Amino acid sequence: ASSIYILMRGSIIVSTSLEEGEENLLGTFYAGETFGELALVAGGTRHANVTANEEIEFMEITRPTLDRIMRYSPWLGQKLLLNIGGVIGQRLLEVQEIKV
Repeated sequence: ASSIYILMRGSIIVSTSLEEGEENLLGTFYAGETFGELALVAGGTRHANVTANEEIEFMEITRPTLDRIMRYSPWLGQKLLLNIGGVIGQRLLEVQEIKV
């Protein structure tokens, strides 16, 4: 799992599964928002579930695609990585606020 997804149309619900079989709602994402950032940067297993609320369209950027962008357009690759880092940082801050 090493891709980021950009939601182009529609909305999704992101959640995690709890031990009791219930779902823990993490948020609702709309067109223009991204999900999967951590998996793109760190790799590994995804820990959230994504459910479409309606018909959606999305764009997938895989790790090999990001590597090609960085090789052929370092400026664009740097912008993408800074934006991805910003999204990850913002989500970490939101999680901390919830726990406090």
